[in-house]
This record gives sequence, C-alpha cells and structure tokens, in this order.
Amino acid sequence: MINPTDLLTPEESAQVDGALMTSKDRFSTRVAIYALRIMKQIATTAAIQIDGVGPKELGEFLDNDAAAQESMAAQSMEIDGDFKQFWSQIILSARKPLRAIAQANQTGLDSIDTTQIISWFEAQSKAALDNK
Repeated sequence: MINPTDLLTPEESAQVDGALMTSKDRFSTRVAIYALRIMKQIATTAAIQIDGVGPKELGEFLDNDAAAQESMAAQSMEIDGDFKQFWSQIILSARKPLRAIAQANQTGLDSIDTTQIISWFEAQSKAALDNK
C-alpha cells in the first residue's frame, strides 16, 4: 500500500513530469492525486462516500495517523489547528477538478485513477495555452 503521507510515488511523479503542461498545472495535478488518495483512505476507514470527507474527517485523520505525526515531528513541526485548517483546505480544493475529471470519465470519484487525472490536467493546460 502507498504511504498516505507521501505526495506521489516515484512512478506517479515521473508520469506528471512527463506530461505536457505548465508548472502550475503539474503542481495542481500532484495535489489532486494526493488529495484523492487521502480522501479515498479516509472514506474507506470511516465507511463514508468521498464527498462526505470534510475538515472534521481530515483533522481526525491527522490526529490518528502515526506516519503524519512522525513526519511532522522529524521536521520540528506540530499538527496544530492552523496546520489542520491549511492542509484541509488544500485537500478539499482538489475536489472541484476531481469532480470534473470523474464527470469527464463518466464515473464516480472513487473510480478515477492517476492516468485520468494527469490526462485531464494535461488537456486543460493545452487548451489554456492554445487560447493565448
């Protein structure tokens, strides 16, 4: 299983780096992949739909995730309320493009994969560049 505290696997990172898109879109792609991974894990653990994952569930995930606690402690950081709010906003901001990706692929959020996420962001980046 992929460690949820890792943003991307080396393979995913290579796929994103190989896509034809702007740096901004690469960043957004990475956030979307990571956010989907976290939301899927939380939804499975809490027995809820991905759309049911909100700030409360994200905060509880951080409180109960030993790997996240260890990672933050190794950087002399703590998971306080401000960090939880910041991190939750980043994760939840990815829901809008993830929903668009699911709709474009005529599937649910729980069924989209890394390749579909990268392809969608690549197409969006290309369209934006073509309109300039």
